[in-house]
Amino acid sequence: MSDRVGWKLQKLIRINIKKNSRDQPTADILPESAIHKILSYLTFKEAAQMSILSKTWLRASLTHPNLKFTFGSSYENMVKIMERYRDGKIPIDKFEFINIAISQDYLSFLIDKCLGIALQNGVKDVRNLQKIRSLSIKKNIEQLVIFQAPTLQHLSYFSSYSLEELAIVECHNLKTLEVSFIYAGFIERLISRSQFLESLILDRVASRGVNICRSTTESLRASKIQNCPNIGVIDAPNLVSLEYEGYGIPQLKFAKESSKLKNFILDSCLYDLDAEWFCHLGEFLSNSISCSQVSLHIAKFSKINRKHLKQHHRVATPKVDVLDVNIKSTDHSPTFVDALLWSCHPRKLNISSTVKMIRYFIDQLMYIKNSSHSTSHASKPQLSQLKEI
Repeated sequence: MSDRVGWKLQKLIRINIKKNSRDQPTADILPESAIHKILSYLTFKEAAQMSILSKTWLRASLTHPNLKFTFGSSYENMVKIMERYRDGKIPIDKFEFINIAISQDYLSFLIDKCLGIALQNGVKDVRNLQKIRSLSIKKNIEQLVIFQAPTLQHLSYFSSYSLEELAIVECHNLKTLEVSFIYAGFIERLISRSQFLESLILDRVASRGVNICRSTTESLRASKIQNCPNIGVIDAPNLVSLEYEGYGIPQLKFAKESSKLKNFILDSCLYDLDAEWFCHLGEFLSNSISCSQVSLHIAKFSKINRKHLKQHHRVATPKVDVLDVNIKSTDHSPTFVDALLWSCHPRKLNISSTVKMIRYFIDQLMYIKNSSHSTSHASKPQLSQLKEI
């Protein structure tokens, strides 16, 4: 088709273009949209040759909605073209790179610069992102955009809950995925195609009751979850590190418990931790995780009811080797120390806080220890595992 269209248009050039009754070039009668359609069947070189037919064809060739940069395209020329499209707010439908012969550093910078302009101008199709290993998108997308990036390894996508989203195709080499303010469906589809995903970072993902990570991700080693209250089920049997930041204990479950999990970091944004919070923590650690290190970042806590803790039924005792606690609060509460030991049962305890708080903490631990020795049986079993502070 392109050969036939190109041959006919080249023939028009050779015969110096026939004139109509108004002495207007026949080729110039076509509307610009029709010219764009004709040019879409031609190579960029052929389309450039058509620009000499008339001013209309010149303008059409300079506002072509399908951009294709090839081996011979220079870095400076590509930047100039994209800036012209940006300044003129020229619509872009398709954006394609084919064997660009520039260094990886220049290519990454070029993609970052050009892609932002293309998305701003309404691009719907981004093809042949060869050699691209890292891609960061921080824009609201107002229409479905298809990305073809077979070599992509790291994707960062910030969306602000756009109704439309990306459709990443050929992303089998994706290793790191970081997403913010998006809907869960995008993650499910992308993870199902990513057999080598190692790191997953989720921030404010709207799940609508859907299990975000129900697809099996055996390659997943590290995950960070921020403010995702309905995270659902994680099917990651080889998970090594899990970090959670939010207003409560993560309501997630493991389809297959990871025996390799080493680190669990919980950063609570809740400013009034109570007995119920520690009950949820103990249940989460005993039922879902058996790991060597747990880190808790605690801003503030309230008076904790010991009876509530004792009445809470627990199937198993948590197995925490090292418990790192960062306490920002300056309040003193002996029941807080009780609740912390009861919910985690650590072998080693590391405390980061004010000098006054650390002294109080040690005094309270000694009091608990002496109290247990003075009774006929160990009334404080949560302290029996603690070996080092």
